[in-house]
Amino acid sequence: MNSPTPAIAVFGTAAVVSATGAGMELPVIRYGAEIVAMLALSAGAALTGRHRALSLLGLLLAGAALADLAATWMTYPNPAPTAPDGCPVADEAVTEYWTGRLRLSQLAAALHFGALICGILAVSALPSRPGLHRWHRPLLVTLVSTPAVLIGLYPIYSADDRTELLDRTTPAILTLAAAVALTVLSMTRTAGGRARMTALMAGGALAYVPALFAVERVAGPIVQLQHLSPEPEPGVFMTCAYGYGTPATSPSTVALTAAGILLVLAAPALLVWASPRPAG
Repeated sequence: MNSPTPAIAVFGTAAVVSATGAGMELPVIRYGAEIVAMLALSAGAALTGRHRALSLLGLLLAGAALADLAATWMTYPNPAPTAPDGCPVADEAVTEYWTGRLRLSQLAAALHFGALICGILAVSALPSRPGLHRWHRPLLVTLVSTPAVLIGLYPIYSADDRTELLDRTTPAILTLAAAVALTVLSMTRTAGGRARMTALMAGGALAYVPALFAVERVAGPIVQLQHLSPEPEPGVFMTCAYGYGTPATSPSTVALTAAGILLVLAAPALLVWASPRPAG
């Protein structure tokens, strides 16, 4: 069996670079380094003989990061077309931009969903945690599902056109549901040893956090498309209100953002480490 040390070193370095890029609001660095980190994680899982689904998990997360990276390369029309009154109009270039962003966000959500399914397969292969009572699982499901409904699905039930959002955010909704299942499973399985048990539960909990915002990320381009109005007829008056703000990035904001992203990137690594190696 080959040594996983190089893959671990690449993953750690790339994860730190990705987190730093996120903190400094450099999406190309963030997602580019995240792709490298997830590929290294997949290689490490394969080299150490972990569950095959864990290698695929890393590849799918790398694909999701690639979709996010592609979205950053899209350029918004400049100058943006507007009506005589300053309102944004449904220009072909603008519509194409937001449609492209929507497709990429849906693709990223679908790949993220596939990665979570791989995590579920790997964790479900572990033995059940001893000492659990019958009421523990329903309680865990309730505790984990409540934020998913209140936060994760908020963009849908707060929208005017819920039907369209529900249909077009399906990959993100599935991602959220899979994250709930993975988190509950990680709390009810044992990986052998207190350290691995802690890593398993932490990995499941950290994988749950980004899924809470999966629906919001897909809904964003949909809302933008809905608010593009056709150019008004002559004599028809429309008013538009805009608010612009660019808060200064403080060192504490950079540090907190970087730390949060680093914890999220650590989630799949914790799941891989908690998964036992094959005997022999």
